[in-house]
Amino acid sequence: MTKTQTLWDIGSDLEALKALMDECNAELSPDIDAALAEWFRELAQNESHKLDRYAGLMRQIETEAAALSAEAEQYEAKAKSRRNELTRLKDRVLTYIQASGRTKIQTASGRTFSVQSNGGKPPLRFVDAIDPATVPDHLVVVRRTLDNEAIRKALLDGDPDAKRIAMIDVLGVHLRLR
Repeated sequence: MTKTQTLWDIGSDLEALKALMDECNAELSPDIDAALAEWFRELAQNESHKLDRYAGLMRQIETEAAALSAEAEQYEAKAKSRRNELTRLKDRVLTYIQASGRTKIQTASGRTFSVQSNGGKPPLRFVDAIDPATVPDHLVVVRRTLDNEAIRKALLDGDPDAKRIAMIDVLGVHLRLR
């Protein structure tokens, strides 16, 4: 039974082959040439099988991750539903307490419902729909943000100001399994 090589073993074998070829100075006898051809065939076979196993494992992990994500989405939907239900129940009790003119009610088991003011600053209520462009400058905040597309175009055009603040970087890579 042949031991399946890992990808790292296959890489080591390729390095050993290169070293052997370097030692032979390209003066290979027919026997050595035949042995190398057989070795390459086995190596290629191991690599293919090992990569198939990797692909299978990757697909299995991908499937499990998708299933777990779907399950997490279901739990998050249930949690959101429960939070909404809790909010509705609290609103009903709050409405009841306020309608009764009280700010506190104690239950038979000793629990207390209390009407509390929210903390922080009182909220602003704006009159109608407001276009920020029509509001005086002292009542608005202007934010400066980088315009990535303008910077990219300026870099491609050779703009020295753009060159001082940025450079076009190298695209990353990723593995695709088909």
